[in-house]
Amino acid sequence: MKAIYSQKNISFQSLFRLGTLLFIFLLASCGQVSTSNEPLSVTSSTQLLPLTESLARGFKNETNLSVVVKGTLGREAELLEKDLTDIIISSEELVGMSKNANLQKQAVAYDETLIVTYPQNKLQELTQDQLTEIFTGKIKNWKELGGENRKIQILARESGASIRRTFEKEFLNLQNANLGRLALTALVVNSNSEMKSAVSKVPGSIGYLSIGSLDGSVQSVKVLKNGTEVKSPRNLVFAVWRKDNTREELQSFLDYLLKSSEAKSICAEEGYVFAE
Repeated sequence: MKAIYSQKNISFQSLFRLGTLLFIFLLASCGQVSTSNEPLSVTSSTQLLPLTESLARGFKNETNLSVVVKGTLGREAELLEKDLTDIIISSEELVGMSKNANLQKQAVAYDETLIVTYPQNKLQELTQDQLTEIFTGKIKNWKELGGENRKIQILARESGASIRRTFEKEFLNLQNANLGRLALTALVVNSNSEMKSAVSKVPGSIGYLSIGSLDGSVQSVKVLKNGTEVKSPRNLVFAVWRKDNTREELQSFLDYLLKSSEAKSICAEEGYVFAE
C-alpha cells in the first residue's frame, strides 16, 4: 500500500507541475498578444498637434491600426528614452534630440510664412515699414502706396497662433515704428484655410499664409528691407524615434509618413510642404 501511495503522490505532483507550466505559458502568451495589440503612441510638440492628429487619422484610415496622439511639454527625448512613446513629431528647435546616438531623425515637412493679398492687387512689393504701417492702421488705403483707391482690410491669425508670432517677429518693424498693437480693424481668422478664403474673396485684403496653403486664389507679395527681401525662417518638422524600436506598427507609420501621397496632401492642407 505504501508503494502504491508513493506512485499516486508522484503522479499528482507531476500533474501539478505540468498544470503550473501550462498556466505560466498561457500568461506569457496573453502578455505577448496584449503587447502586439497596443496602439501606436505618437507624441507631438504643442504647435504641431493639428498636423500630427491629421496624419494619425490618415494613417489609421489607411491601415486600420490604432493610434494614440499625445501632446508634450518639452520632454520629448525623455519620453523616447523611457519607451513611453514610439515616435515624436516636433520642430528643428529640439537640437538635443538630433545629437542622441540612440535616436533616428527624419525631416517630414517644412513651413514658411508668406504675405498675401487679394488676387487683383497690382502691387507686387512692399517695404517692411509700409507693411508695418498697414498692419498697425497708419496706412488705410491702397492708393497711399500707389495702388487703387480701395480701403485696406487687414486679416490676422488668432492670438497665440505660431504663424502670427512668426509674422510679427520677422515681417513687422514694430520697435522702430513705435506704433504698438495691430489695428483694431483687423479681422481675425483661425486657420490657413480661413485666411486664404478671406483674402481671396475680400477686395482690398491683406494677410499671411503658410507656404503649403499658397495657390492661385491669392497673390503673394515681396517684403523688402533696404532692398533685400525679408523672409521668415524655413521651419522643419521632424519625426524622431528610437533606433532599437522594431515594432511593425512603427515601421508602417514611418512608411506612411515619409512616402505616402495622402500624407503629402495632409501636410499641404495644414500649410506645410512635404519634405521629399
